[in-house]
Amino acid sequence: AVAYLLHRARVRQVLKIQQLREGMVRDLHDDLGASLGAVRLLSAQVEKMLDPTSPASERARQLSSMAASTSTTLRDAIWVADPAHDDVGALASKLREVTEDLLPGIEKEFHMNVPAPQARVHPGDARTIVLAAKEMLHNLARHADASRATVEVRADVDRFELRVTDDGVGLPETRPEGYGLASLRTRATEAGGRFEVRSTSEGGTAAVFSLPLRDV
Repeated sequence: AVAYLLHRARVRQVLKIQQLREGMVRDLHDDLGASLGAVRLLSAQVEKMLDPTSPASERARQLSSMAASTSTTLRDAIWVADPAHDDVGALASKLREVTEDLLPGIEKEFHMNVPAPQARVHPGDARTIVLAAKEMLHNLARHADASRATVEVRADVDRFELRVTDDGVGLPETRPEGYGLASLRTRATEAGGRFEVRSTSEGGTAAVFSLPLRDV
């Protein structure tokens, strides 16, 4: 009887947290999302009213760009907060979307090895993985000078691994490690995982971000 009551209490708590998260998702989407959309629209209208060569016009373009970037960040936060995305399959699909968005103009392949797509993922782990993927792909797009990239997702019920390889210039031999790579190492360590990056024998770069998945 005690075990049953404890189970009922845990189920009620889980449902309460899920309802809270669903409410947060609606509020973020309907309030902040709409406001950012209005800022982008108004800044575009103001830009059309100004001399394209004027400093004010450049400011309007900057404002529109900042609103667009913030909208992307908000969209990712909403995705993580949505209980409908608390599984490995949804996370892998999100990483495919991120890959398409961040590697335009680069030939790319995306592979998923996810035997248990319904395995649950803690939202904190999902956030860590999405942010790590964006940093890895951003580094590739900015520094690798690559024409081709491969992104691989491997996941089971207790571990998630993201592997990114490219055919670019590889890691510099003398320049110290930049902030992006250091941030990835810190993010992995804080989550109990690991981040490794190296130049390949073919001349490109291979990076792996992996971490254990917490119970939900």
